[in-house]
Amino acid sequence: GELGRNLEKLLCKHTGKLIIITTFASNVARLLSMVNAAKKAKRKIILQGRSLWKMYLAAKEAGYLQDTIIYDEKHFKKFKRNEIVVICTGCQGESLAMTTKIADKKHPQISLQEDDIVIFSSKIIPGNEKKIYNLFNKLAEMNVNVLNEANEFVHVSGHPSAQEVKKMFQLIQPKIAIPVHGEAIHLNEHCRVAKNLGIKQALSVRNGDVIIFDNDEAKKIGKVESGYYIIDGNLILNSDSIIIKNRKILRDNGALFISIIIDKKKKNINHLYVAAPGILEESLDQDILDELKLDIFDTFKEISTLDKNKIKNSIEFSLKKHIRKLINKSPLININVFFI
Repeated sequence: GELGRNLEKLLCKHTGKLIIITTFASNVARLLSMVNAAKKAKRKIILQGRSLWKMYLAAKEAGYLQDTIIYDEKHFKKFKRNEIVVICTGCQGESLAMTTKIADKKHPQISLQEDDIVIFSSKIIPGNEKKIYNLFNKLAEMNVNVLNEANEFVHVSGHPSAQEVKKMFQLIQPKIAIPVHGEAIHLNEHCRVAKNLGIKQALSVRNGDVIIFDNDEAKKIGKVESGYYIIDGNLILNSDSIIIKNRKILRDNGALFISIIIDKKKKNINHLYVAAPGILEESLDQDILDELKLDIFDTFKEISTLDKNKIKNSIEFSLKKHIRKLINKSPLININVFFI
């Protein structure tokens, strides 16, 4: 196709330079285009990344790339740099992928030099912008030329159009269709296309849905817990656990620790301790700390009970408003009340 021809043109144009191409490992058609372009440019092909090797071997098993010699990284120093094209993973700036390792000079065999070429045959997936632009900048610091869809024709979408999805269904003629990749709007549209073609069993599912297949029929029968988990030391936490939420508050807003000792008989505060790590520095912000202490004393005077929870809730409610007004922060507030 047109993309393959343009890749061939780029590989032939940039003679005398090492060329690295990074793409999605799952796109076998793109891998075939790159391999054909490299062969026509008379360049040796080095493949980097476990997922790319898996796809290459699967493609070979399916009858593709039978007459192509693919090398691993151990052959990099056996050829002249300008005779090589390296095809590797990491087009989304993944920290452990090969493109990032090469850019960080952490790859044991493959290295970049000034004026070498790195081609990103991919689009920037929303959410990955920061990682990818960090990678672009690392390459720019090395005076490496970066080619991507913004400045060259090096990528086309690997996702099928509605007409192509229809053709796939017409060729396969399935009894059941369950789309498994994409956002809700894509999954629902995929099911609509299937139903319009007469596939009655078309289910739009979400992560965690349990499906049972019985006599050519598919049904949702339940849901299991799913989502991201976080390894925190020796703990495994749900990504939306209160621990993680509090950690984010601490990161962005700091914490306010209050210890209050109350004389039960006199019904007054005997001692008050206020600390605000991550927000205030005691030696520089004593005036703000004093204001917060004054707010606690004033709030306590308005409380007509010695119920510990009511005291804590009233003081926390008042402090939240006061500290927001003073420094525009919403810290994690921890209040301890003791009676003597």
